[in-house]
Amino acid sequence: MGEFLAKKVCKKTFLQFPQDIVEEIFLKLPVKSLIRFRCLSKQCHAFIFEPGFSRLHYRKSREDTHGNKVFVSDCKKLCCINGEAIFKNGVIADDDFAAIDVKFITSNLVHRLNSCEGLVSVYTDSHIHLWNPLTGHYKRLPEFTQGCYFSSCFGFGYDYSRDDYMIVGPVLPLEGQEHLDKQSRKIIPFLVFSLRANSWRTLNLGFTWDDMEFLAFDGKFLNGAIHWLVLNKRLHPEPPGSEKRSRLIVSFDLASEKIHDILQLPPHDPHVIKFGILEGCLCVWIDDPYWNYHVWIMKEYKEVASWTKVAVVHRSMQLFRRPWLTPMYLLENGEALVLIYEGKLSIYNLRERKIRTIFNSNNNSCFLVTRHVERLFPFLYFEGLDCEIS
Repeated sequence: MGEFLAKKVCKKTFLQFPQDIVEEIFLKLPVKSLIRFRCLSKQCHAFIFEPGFSRLHYRKSREDTHGNKVFVSDCKKLCCINGEAIFKNGVIADDDFAAIDVKFITSNLVHRLNSCEGLVSVYTDSHIHLWNPLTGHYKRLPEFTQGCYFSSCFGFGYDYSRDDYMIVGPVLPLEGQEHLDKQSRKIIPFLVFSLRANSWRTLNLGFTWDDMEFLAFDGKFLNGAIHWLVLNKRLHPEPPGSEKRSRLIVSFDLASEKIHDILQLPPHDPHVIKFGILEGCLCVWIDDPYWNYHVWIMKEYKEVASWTKVAVVHRSMQLFRRPWLTPMYLLENGEALVLIYEGKLSIYNLRERKIRTIFNSNNNSCFLVTRHVERLFPFLYFEGLDCEIS
């Protein structure tokens, strides 16, 4: 009786408040609280899961480090770290860290870990799983198309036009396809998985291995597209007198399912060793002859002229294994950079040129990290799907 009365009072109160005030209050609540509040009334449920509010809440959650999580894996187990501890405080206490028991990781090694719009894609040595950390639900993806090698360049993204999670990547054909003519063997096939369709399909985008070579990095999702760093073969004219092939960023638009943009990199691009997303922008990190490490971001998406150097990690760190160094987050004061380095999460002070380790996985050879922001939409998305719960 008490619960019924509480729901009745809440329903009446909810209807009395102006919508802009309700929205302002609800935007400040974590996703877990909003999911509990959906049971208060039909009006409350409809308001919380209205697509516009869901997108607005997600954008605000990304801007606010409170409630953000960082998932890390040493390829054998999965752990969760309080994002605010890293991005705001720069210190990880014992209660900011917790191991996670996920059924599908128990007997499988983890090779890839990516978060997008509230879901996490986990690539193990046997399957790909999509996992909702908020509810514990996970789904094992069906086997992909026969006759091709699994690619390390797959990207995980979200098509806003169709409300669909997608995995996209180039694949290498298996041996035994000599029956194909020489030109057909040169074509780069792209595999596309749609969660709504729950199936894989192959796309021919008209590019060949003579055009570009995909470098061994995950595809990075930003602004509705998957991005890859590639070695230019004949996609773009080389500068006169150039002896080295340049590197480029190509983007696959999830809505149109076409490669729309081929973006040039900052100066000295032959020295670009990795790329990713930093501060919501495309990012590359470049080493110079003196072993300094330059971090550039494209401040205006698709505007090549907006490449801006935001940080330099100096050689005083004695980074003998530089390819393992990955910028992850620029702290609020702009004076420090969160780095992934040799199995550690570290904070590098740009002004003092000092590094401080805040988390050590004790595994230099395999250390996977992804930043995760909870979202309302995957909660509904997994309802009705053939999923299991961890």
